[in-house]
Amino acid sequence: MEVHQLGRLRTCSESLKDALRILEEVAATDTTVLILGETGTGKELAAEAVHESSPRSQGPYMVVDCAAVPKDLIESELFGHAKGAFTGATAERKGAFEAAHEGTVFIDEIGELPLDLQSRMLRVLERRQVKRVGENITRKVDVRIVAATNRDLAREVERGTFRQDLYFRLNVVMVRLPPLRERPDDIELLARQFLLDAPAPFGEALELKDDALARLKAYAWPGNVRELRNIIDRGASVSDSVYRVPDDLERAARLHQIDNPLPYAPGMVEAPPKPPAAELSGQPPGRLTEPLWRDKTYKDARDAVMEDFERGYLLALLETHRGNVSAAARAAGIHRNILHRMMARYGIQRGA
Repeated sequence: MEVHQLGRLRTCSESLKDALRILEEVAATDTTVLILGETGTGKELAAEAVHESSPRSQGPYMVVDCAAVPKDLIESELFGHAKGAFTGATAERKGAFEAAHEGTVFIDEIGELPLDLQSRMLRVLERRQVKRVGENITRKVDVRIVAATNRDLAREVERGTFRQDLYFRLNVVMVRLPPLRERPDDIELLARQFLLDAPAPFGEALELKDDALARLKAYAWPGNVRELRNIIDRGASVSDSVYRVPDDLERAARLHQIDNPLPYAPGMVEAPPKPPAAELSGQPPGRLTEPLWRDKTYKDARDAVMEDFERGYLLALLETHRGNVSAAARAAGIHRNILHRMMARYGIQRGA
């Protein structure tokens, strides 16, 4: 089948080809684009392709993931801040919109943007103006905005968690990336490409066997393309010479201690039983969260749980990478500056 490519996105599926053709057409304009799709379908690659195919391709490209940045830092990430605007703001800083002047800003998981910041986002879309946190100065910005989400924003508008005017302003051109289960023809194409990209541990070319391909095609891929790549990478990392299923993938799962990550074809391999949550965590259910919930409003309880999670995550992340902030940031998928600010927020030192 004919392969269509846009940037790093490759497909032989008609449904994704249609989406890529729309992105190609709109890339030549400055139109705001809203990309919808499940986690792992390639929304970030699609936004990157729009930028690289546009007249702004020589300009900066900034990415802000609203789901990865703590809510008390996201305003600064987007709009910047003045020196002394808040604790830890030791110098003035440009936000993503200013930093991407004459380029593109990709706002990932915009459905996670706090309601109180959505009006400020609307100002950027309508007037191309920003105000840094702690300043009253209005600054003009020349940026193209591409946003993405795995949420149903129309439903979020009905629930009152997303502004209707912002939704309409974002929804100038909307493109949906279909999940991998809706484009099974891409499974072989992508699996073979990922296998070529994977380093061969013993210097020999790795081979995708017929039984492996049949098993990959029989799986529903809830994690989409990202899950497929992880499966291929894990299998390749423990293969002795030939990529085999189920042997190498089973071994990879044990090596990485993944809970049932493998695609199981009916009658081929029986999935291992999933242990109860208490056994996975090593803690009795509710031990960590129940005291945080007690006598709090929903909002305060949610914030307390998130703060507890973030601090614990940071400590474990830094311990794993022996205090190397750059390595920890790469593993977490966030910029090191964000990690530094999170550490400052919780009073965590580099060697913690």
